[in-house]
Amino acid sequence: MASGATSDQSGDGFDRAVADAVAAGQSEIRCLDGIANAVEVDYAALIRKLRGLGAAEVGRDLEVREELFIETLREHLVRQRDVLSTFNIAFFGRTGAGKSTLLSAFSERDGSAVSPGESDFTVEAHSIDWRGCKLFDTPGINGWGRSKSRAELEANARRAVEVADVVLLCFDTQSQQNSEFGKVAEWVRHFGKPTIAVLNNRNLRWRHPAKVPEQRARRNISEPVRQHVSNIRGELANIGLHDTPV
Repeated sequence: MASGATSDQSGDGFDRAVADAVAAGQSEIRCLDGIANAVEVDYAALIRKLRGLGAAEVGRDLEVREELFIETLREHLVRQRDVLSTFNIAFFGRTGAGKSTLLSAFSERDGSAVSPGESDFTVEAHSIDWRGCKLFDTPGINGWGRSKSRAELEANARRAVEVADVVLLCFDTQSQQNSEFGKVAEWVRHFGKPTIAVLNNRNLRWRHPAKVPEQRARRNISEPVRQHVSNIRGELANIGLHDTPV
């Protein structure tokens, strides 16, 4: 009974944290709505003042500019209202690093979105709902453009990073490429996103005592994993993401 209660409390804590984050986002959008309304009122007052001073032509020019500005601002707020209605988690990394697999495991999906081994299997940034969050699967960076150009694939991934509240940086134990960290520096750090690094270990014998009964053999399998983790931490520190957990 006590164990079950602890588990429930942990789940409730996560749900409360997500609800608090979404509430903060809603508060922010209300604040932005207020600013937009104030700007619109100030613009209208300025135009009336200019017309009263005989600067009708200037007033007409400002009125056109005001309409365009307010329309652009409102469109932006509509997009932001949708983004801030949930807690957004983007899965970001090289093509084939295991992003779709990790997302399917998170959301307890059937794995149908997971690549059977093809590069650039995910070509659009798409999301699924999960416990008050949106989980964004993104096209992998450094692909070869199987059905879409690399530039288009990476642009789709970048848009998901822009709206993310947290970015999961996905790496695997095949290798970590310098260009991967370059994209993280260029996009993720540039947007100031909180990050968590995830290492996908491709060795199915790792932490599987039934398959590797000898302790020394298990240590030998774990050593490359530690080396990969150390490399990821070092490379992330080099681009300013010192405190990213792996």
